[in-house]
This record gives sequence, C-alpha cells and structure tokens, in this order.
Amino acid sequence: MKNLNRLLFVFMLTGMVFSGCKETKDLLDVTFQADYESDMDISVAPSTMKGGINGTFSSSTTIDPLTNEEFQKYAEKIKSVEILEVTGTITSVNKNAVMLDADLNITADAMPNAQWLFTNEPIEVGNVISFTNENGQLDKLSAILNEKKAFTLTFSGQTDEDDVTYNISFYILAKVIANPL
Repeated sequence: MKNLNRLLFVFMLTGMVFSGCKETKDLLDVTFQADYESDMDISVAPSTMKGGINGTFSSSTTIDPLTNEEFQKYAEKIKSVEILEVTGTITSVNKNAVMLDADLNITADAMPNAQWLFTNEPIEVGNVISFTNENGQLDKLSAILNEKKAFTLTFSGQTDEDDVTYNISFYILAKVIANPL
C-alpha cells in the first residue's frame, strides 16, 4: 500500500512538473515600464513677405531604446513590448499660433513607419497632443522596440503664423515583458 501511494505521488508530481513547465517559466516573467522623452526646439522662420504668410517647420531626433536602464538590462530576454502612450506637450512658445497641418513620423531601418497626421492643433503652452493607434501606429512602434532598434522622430508641418519658436516634448511609455531565463 505504501508503495502504491509513493507510486501515485511520483506520477502526480511528474504530471505537474511536465505539464507546468511553461506556466512555471511564465511565473518568472518580469514586467516593467520603459519610458522615453525627447524635446524638440521648433523654429518657424520669419517670412520676408508682408503678413498672411504661413510658416513651415521640420525637426527630428533619434531615440535609442537601450538608453532605458531596465530595457537594456533585459534586452536579450524581452518577450514583448506594448506601447501604452505617445504624447507631445508644448512646453514653451514665443507667441501662440496654430499648426494647420502636422506630421509625426517614426522610422527605423527595415521597419514599417508609424505616422500620425493632424490638423488645427493650437501651439499653446500646456497643450498635450495624444497620438492614438487609429491606423496601427502604436503597434508599429511596438514592433520597432521589440527589435531593439533606434528610431527617428521627425516632426514637420505648417503653421498659420511665421516667426514662431516653440518646444514640444515627446513622451513614449511602453510596457515590457521579459523573462530572465
């Protein structure tokens, strides 16, 4: 009887070990948030013409996802990256204006780009522009970070005023799941 109990215990333990390997490994997953911020100084050149001239702007910056310490620590063990938020906040401006049309384009080598187009956005201190996943843009940015590739943010457009300077702070928040095994 004791042998039968031991045998049943061994079978039960073996079943739990072999059926639960993946679940056991998943228990060791590490979830953390990685955030990236980049400020862009935008300058809309003054026009040489008399009033009524729209201005144009273009600026770009590169972000390396490995600049985030946690992301770098687990870079080779990352299972997934999900972009939770992308925003742009106007932090300073010399005079209020309106972005008649603007384009935020995020690119990385050999990856699909994430592009947002928007119109009539006020250039006022404190204005926050939220970038959505309407056309799968956040999914594309997630794919770029999953590949651990540096990416370039290019911000360009047209304003209803010339001779405008402002700063926009772009913020990206990602949820990262890694497994240290």
